[in-house]
Amino acid sequence: LGCGGRSDSRLAAPRLPSRAAVHRLRPVARRATAAGWFLVIACAADPGGIGRMDDREDGAEGAKSRIRDLMEDVRKRDKELREQAGKIDKNLEAREAKQRQLDEISVEINKRKEDIMMMEKAEKEHTKDTDELEKNRYRAREVKVKLVKYVPRLAGSIQEDGTTTNKDAKDDKSGKDGEKREGEREGEKTEGGDATKAEDKPETAAKFQHNFVLVSYVNAGAGMEDYQVGYRIDRTITVGQLHRDACAYWGCSHMNYILCKIGSDDKATVTPLWDPPEQVSPDQERGMERQRAEERNRMEEKKNVLLQEKILKPEEKAQLHLVQIDHLKKFKEEADKYKDKAPFPIEVQAQSKVNDPTAIKTMKHGLVTTEKAVESWVEALKPWPGVYHLLRNRHRASGERKWARVRLADFVIWALLIIFSIVIISLRYSGPDKFLLRDGVVQTLGVGIPGETSGTDVSFSGIQVATQAWAWIQGPLHYQLWNENSTLRRFYTPLGMLRIRNQKAGKVKCSGPAVLEGWQGQMLGRELPEWFEGQECFSLQVDDATQYRGSLVPEFADELQRYYNQTGNSAWETDPFPFEWTPVTPPESDLYGRMQTYGGGGYSALYNMSKPVTSESFSYDMQYLSEVWVDFKTRLIVLELTLANHHLGGFVSVNVLFENSASGSISPMMDVSCFNVFDTAAIKASNVIDWIRAAITILWVGGVRLYLKTKERLSQGRSSFAYIMTFSGVIDCSIVGLTAALKYMSMKGPFPDPMKTTAFQNFLLFGSAERMCFIMEATLMLILIVKFTTLTRFSPPIFRFFKLFTRSVRMFFAFAFVFVPLLFGSAYAAHTIWSPYVFSFSDWSQAFAATMLGTYQPMPHALRMEATGRGWAIPFLIYFFLSTKVFAVHAFLAITVHAWFEVELAEGADATKESWSADQYLDWALWPAVYETLRRKKPGSSRQEGYVEAEEASDSDSSSSSDEDQK
Repeated sequence: LGCGGRSDSRLAAPRLPSRAAVHRLRPVARRATAAGWFLVIACAADPGGIGRMDDREDGAEGAKSRIRDLMEDVRKRDKELREQAGKIDKNLEAREAKQRQLDEISVEINKRKEDIMMMEKAEKEHTKDTDELEKNRYRAREVKVKLVKYVPRLAGSIQEDGTTTNKDAKDDKSGKDGEKREGEREGEKTEGGDATKAEDKPETAAKFQHNFVLVSYVNAGAGMEDYQVGYRIDRTITVGQLHRDACAYWGCSHMNYILCKIGSDDKATVTPLWDPPEQVSPDQERGMERQRAEERNRMEEKKNVLLQEKILKPEEKAQLHLVQIDHLKKFKEEADKYKDKAPFPIEVQAQSKVNDPTAIKTMKHGLVTTEKAVESWVEALKPWPGVYHLLRNRHRASGERKWARVRLADFVIWALLIIFSIVIISLRYSGPDKFLLRDGVVQTLGVGIPGETSGTDVSFSGIQVATQAWAWIQGPLHYQLWNENSTLRRFYTPLGMLRIRNQKAGKVKCSGPAVLEGWQGQMLGRELPEWFEGQECFSLQVDDATQYRGSLVPEFADELQRYYNQTGNSAWETDPFPFEWTPVTPPESDLYGRMQTYGGGGYSALYNMSKPVTSESFSYDMQYLSEVWVDFKTRLIVLELTLANHHLGGFVSVNVLFENSASGSISPMMDVSCFNVFDTAAIKASNVIDWIRAAITILWVGGVRLYLKTKERLSQGRSSFAYIMTFSGVIDCSIVGLTAALKYMSMKGPFPDPMKTTAFQNFLLFGSAERMCFIMEATLMLILIVKFTTLTRFSPPIFRFFKLFTRSVRMFFAFAFVFVPLLFGSAYAAHTIWSPYVFSFSDWSQAFAATMLGTYQPMPHALRMEATGRGWAIPFLIYFFLSTKVFAVHAFLAITVHAWFEVELAEGADATKESWSADQYLDWALWPAVYETLRRKKPGSSRQEGYVEAEEASDSDSSSSSDEDQK
């Protein structure tokens, strides 16, 4: 910027990051300002220079104008610098203020940390003092026992705490009380700042140990959780102050709520801290003086400090309850209701005792119960409700082992019943091999022997029409029964009578016209066809109401006379006559076919197998009966006979059924039942053991055990039927019922001897009865084993498996609401599409069974479904595969895995709680008196959770400890 040289008015303003930089730049700015003024003065003193400089410009006026502009620019720059410096100063002051606030907050946090540490230390000291107090009381009781034992005269002069009641003791006690009061007065005098404060002395500190109180807001709704808040307290906090603060915190009126305390007695009495105002109706009169007196008393009670013996005892949990005054009466009524039964309702009896002074109490269900302490790590899982509720509601150890009431004697008795059942089954059913006895008949008659036939070789399983059924009777059956060289006759001997029975359907009202009228008359508007008029309809099934009982003699008299003239005589017995309906002759069993269940009665033809009936006569009879005896009204043809196998020593009742449907198709079925009628030495021995088992079951399970369990439930305030409705009670009742039923069936009369019967006797009933006894014995054995396994639940690993089963079954039941509709929908679709083509889907029961089998194996008749389904087979199979086999069936496995995950979380293994010591095993296995005699230790260690060593039994309590354990 020299005079007469080039001028440049661009000047960049520096950025000042801090106050120190501003102070460094201020001298530079002052020197720049001075240099500017110097240039102005120099140019004014040398006008010639200005003239030379502006020879190319406008002269002196232009130079002055530029100088003024430069000076103005310098002033603006200086002003901006001052403004920037001011802003920096303000920012620095604001930062310093915030730093001071942070320092104050840090100091407050440190103070609170120190307070928390002090509270924790005080709580630990409180717990330590409480334990020491309990130890002192225990020592005092032990001293009393010893003194009374050796000095009986001191029995009436020793108190519970071990102190004496004589005059010297009283004087000593009064002296100690005087010293205690003197110490309290010294503490009051030095409270203002002396180093020896009153609370530092042990006598005074023992009275005021609480510095924290828990206040619970009691909800009126049954089962609702209490709201809780904690308050720090000291010696100056009064009842009224805490009451107002608690009411203000929950937003309720202090006139309608009252603070209550729950006592530590057995009944857990609810005691208000002051007398609540009485509820007086408008028509009642109360004097003003009485109201004022009651209000003064309440005000005086509220002025009391919290830290005193009658409100917050040092050995109890510091807890108070804010209760609505109107609900106090409700709590009293509920307590009176259960005072003769139990201290609290049944649904909460599993929790700890209400007289525990260190337990947190609640007033749910209208009564006082103990409440589980809230675990902080569980509360942290609230964002995940499933895991949170699973862990919050899980079973927590209460100091007593699960299933501690299971003893070794229970294992011995139930194991003895199982051994008796095994011996009975082995002896009673150790006769001939029933599979071999039955399989010989099935292979010869059912499957058939190639070449062994008297006529056409027809397979029994391939029978479809009536002509094939009669061909099988005249062919393979005739050969096996009448040819002594047949496979069947080489091993089996026919006994008694062979009966062929025919059941015919009666005439019923025809349902066809009504169906056609509704279809054609309403939809097509046509008349009924002429050919339908006058048609006869017969019942599709035969029973007592629809079976035809008329005589066939008038209808077939000519054919019968012609048959007698040709053959000379028939081979059947004259009584009963095959053309007259014969009622059932008891005892007979129903026949279970594929289409229906058939009763007794019908048109019967008997053949005496002990007489020399020729094979030709039997063939002639079968040929004649097939022509005239059977018609479209026939619904059942059944052949009944009895065979004996002397090699195996057993009998077989054979019943061959040919079910004739209304369409003319035949459904063959063979029912082969094995039985034994002779009492062997093994069966007689099993009967003796059966009586012993029945006596133990009925007397012990149904008598003693049921009485003890019912008495236990009654002592808990439950119903007398409470045990019977439990899972264990249902099993016990089932065992008693099955044992009584088996004894009743075994005491019935003996079976008739098939070797000596002259009249026809169907032994299917006796074979079915023997098979039912075997099934009942197996069922009883199964239930006994289930009962024995339930006893092992006292072991934690096995207990978790039972919990897995319980949780899985509960979820299976819920999932059934999804699985069963899917299964029924698939069965309905299969029945609708393939009922005319596939026998497995012909009716609802068959369709449901086939669909059920298709869930774990390939769908039966899949190729036939494709051939007859007209394009529906592939879509149906894809839907069934995806919905049922892929999703629904595998969902059961997923449920089991999920249940195991829940059990591991809620009932996880803990090695310190699952292991047992030798004392615990012996205490569990032996009776208390025997255990104490052998080990010289106190019984009851097996009921405690975790690894516990039993305490040594003293001489004083050796006689009474066993009685207490028995209780």
